[in-house]
Amino acid sequence: MDQENKYVIFIVDDDPLFSQALEQYLKERFPGVSVERFVTGEAGIHALDRKLHMVILDYRLDSEFPGAWDGLKVMHKINAISPETCVIILSSQEKIQTALQFIREGAYEYLVKDEQAFPAIQRIVSELLPGEEDETENDKEEAGNSMYRIIGVLVLLILISLLITG
Repeated sequence: MDQENKYVIFIVDDDPLFSQALEQYLKERFPGVSVERFVTGEAGIHALDRKLHMVILDYRLDSEFPGAWDGLKVMHKINAISPETCVIILSSQEKIQTALQFIREGAYEYLVKDEQAFPAIQRIVSELLPGEEDETENDKEEAGNSMYRIIGVLVLLILISLLITG
């Protein structure tokens, strides 16, 4: 897949350790995907000049940069500039009102930063990444074919044993 056609994911989070861990997690599971990290929403917005598919966006972005835009403002800007971009909110904020506000205002999904966050992101990327579902269907078809082969071998063994003992 050439650079121009790569699936592109931005991670916008002011926690460098967390965003680096998420970047590594995504790159290991989706080697053909381009992942870029930004510590502020403003920096991510400035990079929207290329084709972008998904943004994983923190809600609070001002711990390192006081006065930085929060995730809601960044999401509004992304939706205005690139409405086809999928925005996933990933935050330690657990208030249901906050999650509902983001969903109402255009977030694809709101995830809490906990032990289930990375697998949930993997599931979402798998759902949205072109060709990922095709591989899953191929895996299911291959498993079905393997089952038929096993049944065929068992039937053949039974027939041979009946002929030998018969």
